[in-house]
Amino acid sequence: MVWIKKLDEVEKYKESLKDKPTMKAIQRYNGVAFDALDYNSLDKDAQIYIDENVILFSNLFGPLLAKDKIPEYKYKQGAKLPDISVEKFYMDNFTKSLDEFVEDEVIDLRAGFYEKFYKVKKANTLTFKFIKEGKVVSHWAKFYRGKLLQEIAKNKISNLSEFMAMPLPNLRLNEIQEKKI
Repeated sequence: MVWIKKLDEVEKYKESLKDKPTMKAIQRYNGVAFDALDYNSLDKDAQIYIDENVILFSNLFGPLLAKDKIPEYKYKQGAKLPDISVEKFYMDNFTKSLDEFVEDEVIDLRAGFYEKFYKVKKANTLTFKFIKEGKVVSHWAKFYRGKLLQEIAKNKISNLSEFMAMPLPNLRLNEIQEKKI
């Protein structure tokens, strides 16, 4: 049996998604990473950079460009659908398009959960592990990803060399590991 604490919360999700108002995905989502990014405070050029270059992985819609318009919805990370493997569905249906979109180099700021949705195969990929006081940061890694994207957008980074030369306020590179795909 499922108990719903606030029945009025359910009411706003009863209408069809196709009839709901939409907004840019990058503005629709909230949380620690999106608060740290603070998209609305960025100048127009940085916003355009994000709109054109950032792919978000939606639990419901799959991969989206930051500028794609989506309605408000509730579908939590890791939620299961009967008889459908969401990860397999996304891999089967979006891999080809993502492979075509991905250039030679990728700065991958995804949480580990979304690595199941798509594996970068053809690009040099930069991923991150955030460490504080010798320990891997989990919850606050979202904050650091948002801040990192903010700096990438402000500097309009177009390749890994530019990223490596970019100053990172309050962050320090400790180690680079090269791994084969």
